[in-house]
Amino acid sequence: MKQYLLLVIISVAALFSSVNTEDNCTQQSNQGCSACVNVHGCAYCTTTKVCSTYRFENTFDRSCDISDMKYQTCVGSFRTWIIVISVLAGVLVLAIIITICCVCHKCKRRSIRKEQSRQQRDDQRMAERTQQQQTAAEARTAERARVADNIRMKYGMLKDKDNATDYSRMP
Repeated sequence: MKQYLLLVIISVAALFSSVNTEDNCTQQSNQGCSACVNVHGCAYCTTTKVCSTYRFENTFDRSCDISDMKYQTCVGSFRTWIIVISVLAGVLVLAIIITICCVCHKCKRRSIRKEQSRQQRDDQRMAERTQQQQTAAEARTAERARVADNIRMKYGMLKDKDNATDYSRMP
């Protein structure tokens, strides 16, 4: 019961406020654009110089052309404001898209540089490892040659390193 009573009160208040708004708008017709648009919900037609209640759903069915209608401001027409707001929204969307593209491009370049530096570190480690392996192989080769020379000297195949030309085979 309370809900229905509340609904009826709200409906009656809305009805009186819309009637009141229409009356306020028609009273402003003779006073000019600024007086009309200062009243909430009113629009001013510059060709007919009439102030009437503005409803978006009735914008295109009015006797006043949309290019001559002024709503909430007398600076520009309704059509002008639609164009200005559309252009600004388009520029904003374009700026956001360009910003996103620039950020993505910068992140991609950063990841490429990071990958290149990682590859250079890996190449440097591989070169160091190869150098260490070559050094170790040379050391093992020298050690094997020393051991082989010691064995040759022991069995008389090699008399002395300084005198390596005296080498002769055993009978």
